[in-house]
Amino acid sequence: MRGRYVERYPELGDRQQISTEGGRLPLWSADGRELFFNTPDGRQILRVPVQSGSTLVAGRPEVLFEGAYLPIGTGFRSYDVAPDGRFAMIKLGDAGNTSESAPNIILVQNWAEELNRLAPRN
Repeated sequence: MRGRYVERYPELGDRQQISTEGGRLPLWSADGRELFFNTPDGRQILRVPVQSGSTLVAGRPEVLFEGAYLPIGTGFRSYDVAPDGRFAMIKLGDAGNTSESAPNIILVQNWAEELNRLAPRN
């Protein structure tokens, strides 16, 4: 596997290695102090602390979560990080078998209006 790096943009330079084992689908934390990514096989989500300044200094990657997450081949991250640091993840069933039918997900848009319709306030 090839390592993964970050580099200043738009003026390139100051390239820093983040991972020696590769990584996919990176995401910066809201405050820019952490970089998250999946391992190439999609079985782990890692965190790398970073300090910015005149030069970016990257810490050691640490595993945050292990398990069967949405397959990497989808091209979409199976996780997101809220501004307060909480995670939302799409995790597969305990077996991690992608051939099993996925559970239903119900998305309610305009939920406040739906709540008022179903339980109006007097």
